Amino acid sequence: MDLKTYRASTMAGALAEVKKDLGADAVILRTRSFKAGGVLGFGGNSIVEITAARDAPAGGAAAPKIRPKPAGPKAVHPHTAPARDEAGGLSVPERAGAGATPAQPGPATTPTHREDRPGRRVVPSTRVSLRPVSEEATAALESELASIKGMISQVLQTTRRTAVQVEGAESLHLGSADRSDPLFDLYNTLLDHDVPMTVLDAVVAAVRDELSAGELADPAIVRETLLRHLAGRIRVVGKPESPAAGPVVEALIGPTGVGKTTTIAKLAAAQKLRYGRAVGLITADTYRIAAVEQLRTYAGIIGIPLEVVLRAEDMPPALERLRSCDVVLIDTPGRSPRDAARLEQLAGFLEAASPSRTHLVMSAGSSPRVFEAIAGRFAGAGPDCVIVSKVDEAAGMGMICHALEVSGLPLSYITTGQEVPDHIEPARPERLARLILEGRL
Repeated sequence: MDLKTYRASTMAGALAEVKKDLGADAVILRTRSFKAGGVLGFGGNSIVEITAARDAPAGGAAAPKIRPKPAGPKAVHPHTAPARDEAGGLSVPERAGAGATPAQPGPATTPTHREDRPGRRVVPSTRVSLRPVSEEATAALESELASIKGMISQVLQTTRRTAVQVEGAESLHLGSADRSDPLFDLYNTLLDHDVPMTVLDAVVAAVRDELSAGELADPAIVRETLLRHLAGRIRVVGKPESPAAGPVVEALIGPTGVGKTTTIAKLAAAQKLRYGRAVGLITADTYRIAAVEQLRTYAGIIGIPLEVVLRAEDMPPALERLRSCDVVLIDTPGRSPRDAARLEQLAGFLEAASPSRTHLVMSAGSSPRVFEAIAGRFAGAGPDCVIVSKVDEAAGMGMICHALEVSGLPLSYITTGQEVPDHIEPARPERLARLILEGRL
């Protein structure tokens, strides 16, 4: 088996090189990732390395076989030692007769040693075929190779650029045929865009089950079907319920540094400038330096009123002063997910405000583990939906799916930059599905 090694900056790129050089039936034997370049381990580039080989053709030429000996007693020359193989052992016929009763002398026959025949190439008498000796052995070998391919596929699914962990072929979600068609190409693209495995497996399985073999070979059909199923996995919120009297009140909560103040300014500007609604702002973020002044500046530019509250009991009077507004947006102070006392204080502000809808803001630049910590700690505040901010800073657009998966909440908005009010979008599943697949805004 001719082994070849391929290297690329991503797993998808390395797999593409393997497929291009060896074809769809290549056997992947090993994968690893490492850093190249840099100084003392810093500043290097991530490299993915795959060792692969081409599958042996099923209908290849048969290997040379041992020529059968004539039936009957074999004459042994009294002065000729038994034929030996290259390793110095007895040849196959002599091994078979070792320890048996010596053959009785019989009529002289023509010597059958290949080296005794003029003009014939000398072939060691112990050469054997490397092919399986029976159909059962062939089936067992093919099953073993399929299992190895399956385990390698699972490694590619679950580890990407990190340590290898094989879970077994029985947990695969892509069959051997899928690994060489347009569905697998899209699978690798979504994997490279950081789509969580739970979402990716469900979407790919749904596409494979829906389409016929002929449709799975059509890249356009596969792409549109995958986008539809991916969009179906993205839950979004509807319009908030309007109270019987007074404005719709919406609050933004989340940890420090996720862009709540800028996001609330974008929402306020969009409500006022795009939809012509009367908007009021309330800020309880009096802990961060210049936070009030930042929001006051935005309010002045947009031309909307701003109320500042220091304690939870200040919230109802502030809301009463903004009663004539259509929408009131509340900016809360950022809280560390580990600061239980501050989170309890935040819950007090929300209880006093009794908002129609509470948005949990999470930055797309965070990791899945950070998403889990934020969603878990802020669950006590009772968020209704998620705003994914700083999508333009995300390593992969699939982090939007991570935020929704770990929080279990629908998506209300995404923010895509710093400009107010342009860089904010209401959540639309079809738009988000294309964004995640294409990996760019």
